[in-house]
Amino acid sequence: MVSVKRVVSLIPLFALLLAGCATGPTDIGEANRDFMIALPRIVVDIDAEGAPSISGITPELLALAGMDPAMFALPKDLVDTMVAGDIQHLEILHKNDGLFIFVNAKPLPHIGWNSQSMNTLGNTIELFGVLPADQARVVKTLLPRLQNIGLNIAVKFPIRSGGKEIPLRDATTRIQLPSPGAASDVIAKTRLTLRFDQAGVPSIAGVSTRDIEALFGGAGFDFRALELGSETVANLQSQNVQHIVLHTTPDGITVYVNGEALPNIVWSEEYLKNTADLANAFLTDPALANVREVVSTIVPNIRRVDSEIVIQFPAAQGQQQIPLPGN
Repeated sequence: MVSVKRVVSLIPLFALLLAGCATGPTDIGEANRDFMIALPRIVVDIDAEGAPSISGITPELLALAGMDPAMFALPKDLVDTMVAGDIQHLEILHKNDGLFIFVNAKPLPHIGWNSQSMNTLGNTIELFGVLPADQARVVKTLLPRLQNIGLNIAVKFPIRSGGKEIPLRDATTRIQLPSPGAASDVIAKTRLTLRFDQAGVPSIAGVSTRDIEALFGGAGFDFRALELGSETVANLQSQNVQHIVLHTTPDGITVYVNGEALPNIVWSEEYLKNTADLANAFLTDPALANVREVVSTIVPNIRRVDSEIVIQFPAAQGQQQIPLPGN
């Protein structure tokens, strides 16, 4: 009964919250008749002490609803750090094609997905036994439904003394994804294939970890922690898991399982530069000037390294070889 009363008491607060939102529903692409939630952007204002206020829902109103306001407060040290770095607002946007992050209205690298990669994620969770079978089956069913949820939360922090206010991103504007990177952007390429044998011993270019140990004799090298063991390999074979590939390109990072892509990290030169600027906002100590320079140089250029790591497992007898992605 107490739980029901609490839920009922929250209805006016939820209505007040939605009434205070000035934007329309978050864009989630094509509407779904079976299940869809598309809420307007919710703006959370944090004061100097870390106390939140959401569209007029103050800590006092939360207390009246039987909720402890302290559970929503942020540590004052964190707020002070954000103010010192002139981080005025952080926005998280969840929609049909990804989870987007904006700091001071500037986009950072985000997680992108589509129906196929969501299905692959569900299959992967089931294949690797990350969860008990019953739970994995439910998660596999629910994951594609995440594309039908539109949530947008912006957290605003106090403006630094003497600072100029930075407006929030226009929530009604459709997000434009970065243009595909050009092959000419690549300055380096790396390839590494790690092959496991039936006993779970890995090798690179035909040289196993056992060979390396033997080569250096009693030098103390021990790579046994890298071995999977025959039982793990047999489990992977029973699920027909033949390879996992991590590939970085000018457009981001993609992980493939048996050639099927999982939800990926999307970046661009702009996104990575914004990330470097964000990191440098907290590196204010003059003694860290060289670190700031390194961050400003390296982070935006990560995208210019085309790298691939392939982890291969022996295929079970009678199973056809699954081609590597791109082959």
